[in-house]
Amino acid sequence: MYRGLILFASVAFLALFPFGGAGGQTVPKGIVPEPAKQGIGLELLLNRTCFVPKERLVLGLKLDRPAHVYVYNIDVEGKVWLLFPNAFSRESLLGAGTHLLPDSDRYSIVIQGPAGLEYVQAIASPLPIPVLEFRGKAVFRPLGEDAAAFAKELAAWLEKNLPEGGWATDWAAYGVSLGKLIVRSFPPEDRRPLRRADP
Repeated sequence: MYRGLILFASVAFLALFPFGGAGGQTVPKGIVPEPAKQGIGLELLLNRTCFVPKERLVLGLKLDRPAHVYVYNIDVEGKVWLLFPNAFSRESLLGAGTHLLPDSDRYSIVIQGPAGLEYVQAIASPLPIPVLEFRGKAVFRPLGEDAAAFAKELAAWLEKNLPEGGWATDWAAYGVSLGKLIVRSFPPEDRRPLRRADP
């Protein structure tokens, strides 16, 4: 029986995982810090924490009440892309419960690369957020070339238009690796019990 071990070439990223969400983590550039109190229960989950190009990202969202939900990605180069709503799912208002993205078989969220760390942030609001509404023809709308500037503009809008605790956010990080290294040991592991040698 072969003993297989799968290692990702970007081992350095593994020390940073699992990220699962914002709790206790340093907030990277482009991520809007969560409010001191959140009036909406929101949790963002990823199907994996490390990907290779052409693999598919699946997101889970848990809401404790109906809200307008927006999900955006910050890629390795610091560019910001609106993942939801998008050209195939234009409605931002979601009901309470668990939701999966993609929410339609008409589109997929495919990892592109290059290698590095990427981030996903979800924001739930009782009101539509104009800067995050979908418009245009691309499946995923580009939101900006500078993640830090985008986050600053979004945080200012939230502070100005929503009461403290009136919105919620969660974020997660994942690594993008250029490939996998598979290591197999030979000969197969011997699982027979050890015998004491005769004196």
